[in-house]
Amino acid sequence: MQRYHIEHFFKFDKNHLLSDKLQTTDTQHAKNWWSICSLAYSILFVARLAAEKISYPWERYLPESKQSSRIPSASQVQRSFHNITNKIGSPATTPKPRGNPLGRAIGTIQPKRIRHPVIIKSKYAEKKEAA
Repeated sequence: MQRYHIEHFFKFDKNHLLSDKLQTTDTQHAKNWWSICSLAYSILFVARLAAEKISYPWERYLPESKQSSRIPSASQVQRSFHNITNKIGSPATTPKPRGNPLGRAIGTIQPKRIRHPVIIKSKYAEKKEAA
């Protein structure tokens, strides 16, 4: 029975929280990304009781959508998370405009990239070098 819930978690995590979209060679970055995605899912799980059921137009006539006592799914909680954050508020202050950065000075010349020769590693190249 628990396997059923685990499969739903992984499907939701990959489709909506984009846990499998990070491409990195560093193992620690991948672990951090999975931790962030798991934390986001945990926040959705905790916020499910405060969420309003926001259904898509094609879901309004489904029997489970008409039941008001039913706890909303993770997708519905994610859809209504904007309303939840508006109710709770944010401890952060509003961002202040800081202006545009100056950028590079006029007349700055960037050094050209170093061009490296193409190295071909194949059986044909090895035979050619041996001859």
